[in-house]
Amino acid sequence: MVVLTMLRRLALSMALVFTVLPAWAHEVRPTIADVEVGQDQVTLSMRATLEALISGIDLSAVNNTNDAPESVIYDRLRAMQPAELEAELRAAWSRIARGVIIEVDGERLTPEIISVQIPGVGDPELPRDSLLTVGATLPEGDAGVQVGLSAQFGTFVPRQIGAGDEAYEGFLNGGQLTPVLPRAQPEGLFQRLLGAIGLGGE
Repeated sequence: MVVLTMLRRLALSMALVFTVLPAWAHEVRPTIADVEVGQDQVTLSMRATLEALISGIDLSAVNNTNDAPESVIYDRLRAMQPAELEAELRAAWSRIARGVIIEVDGERLTPEIISVQIPGVGDPELPRDSLLTVGATLPEGDAGVQVGLSAQFGTFVPRQIGAGDEAYEGFLNGGQLTPVLPRAQPEGLFQRLLGAIGLGGE
């Protein structure tokens, strides 16, 4: 288990390095997501190349978007201003949402867009990383959540937040799901009292 955890952290570190190093033109990069599982909602804040998702490129089949049949569509989207690209995202969301997998006890939930942050056009020869936050309301009960991306959306790097030392970090191929991530536990009366008098934090 220790070795597996170390390998996961190494893969995650490599994925993070690839997102901050100077990018090769039109290279395919993993989608990195902060995953927060609350008592009644799950939220994914995903750093992704929206142009690839909107254009319908199969990211599991190419290493460079220039090699995809949809490359012309990708390039047109890459030249768009943020407001234009967001409009394209929302117009295509019903299709894209099917590739964002959120499951509770094997039941698929439908994610909805919470917010979108898209940088300016910049150098169109380089990938543009946008921040897309989506969420879904959880069914009643305490069953945990599994998340992932469809195979077409490529590599997925989820990082669970708000779960302390047991938080999950993974490096998944498209189509793979996380293990079951437990819901946040409600605060007990004692914890609420400590928070009220300013002793609940470090």
